[in-house]
Amino acid sequence: RAFKDSSIGSFAADDVTLDKSDWIALALITAVAVILRIIGLGRSCTFDEVFLIRALITQNPVRIFLHPSGSAHALHSLLAWTPVAVLGLSEWTARLPAMIAGSLSPALLYLIARRWFSRGVGRVGAALLCLSPIHVWYSQEAKGNTLMVLCVLCSWLALARLTTRWRWRPAGAYLACLFCAAFSHLSGLMWVLVQVLPFLLPRGWRLVADAGRAFRLRIATLHLMALWTIFLVYSPILPFLVRAREEVGQLEGRPLLGHLMAQTCQQLTLLDAPVWGLAAVAWLGVAGLACLAWRHRPMLAFLCLPFLADLGITAAGGLFS
Repeated sequence: RAFKDSSIGSFAADDVTLDKSDWIALALITAVAVILRIIGLGRSCTFDEVFLIRALITQNPVRIFLHPSGSAHALHSLLAWTPVAVLGLSEWTARLPAMIAGSLSPALLYLIARRWFSRGVGRVGAALLCLSPIHVWYSQEAKGNTLMVLCVLCSWLALARLTTRWRWRPAGAYLACLFCAAFSHLSGLMWVLVQVLPFLLPRGWRLVADAGRAFRLRIATLHLMALWTIFLVYSPILPFLVRAREEVGQLEGRPLLGHLMAQTCQQLTLLDAPVWGLAAVAWLGVAGLACLAWRHRPMLAFLCLPFLADLGITAAGGLFS
């Protein structure tokens, strides 16, 4: 056996039975998320969206692979092809998959945090994602960003079941989530690459402390299988993607990660607050991480290590995503 059948740590808590208050919270969170994301769904397209919608105009889903921007959001383009073909081409039909994925994500985050921590943490986390200006913004763009977030959240649910007991059905679901995340947005490749890291840490920080070598090998194998499948899908257009990235670098220059993050914080926060005005929020974040380090070191590593590795690779490679 790779590990014990009993629950392993706080990450793999036993299945939580939802009561009436949970269903009410899920309904309210989803309703608010839909209202926020459906308002302004038909506004004019941004420059980035034009490249994706060009593929939809042809009514041919294969066309998504003929432009690097379209291939970067391939799953969204495929899903958007159906409403566009049935209801006609418009701004809101092209954005419909992104809006649906963005509306479902807060409720899914509630279920995850409810299982791992508590009902209160679930409500706060779901509310923050529901009201997040950057998440609302991406939910109203014909792009695969919110689909990638939804796939990441779905993978966490499958992973929680795997850490309780290894079964092939949640293992297959986890593998599908890995593939769909990278197929939703090319940045998902980074996530597939780095989420395996918390399983390789020393015992005191490892996500599943009681898991043996066999369990960690199985998780790593799922990630390798996902990366291989993604490579096979993108291999016909890989030279085109590399050449397009070089052209973008020549036109827009090497991105500065610190500047991009500061600009994002300033433009995509409530009331367009200046960076210095976010100091109180930053300190709350630091305090939360300190509490998490004190109570749940493996969870801290799981939530922070992939993000920090992603930032490091992004900064070293001069990537925009």
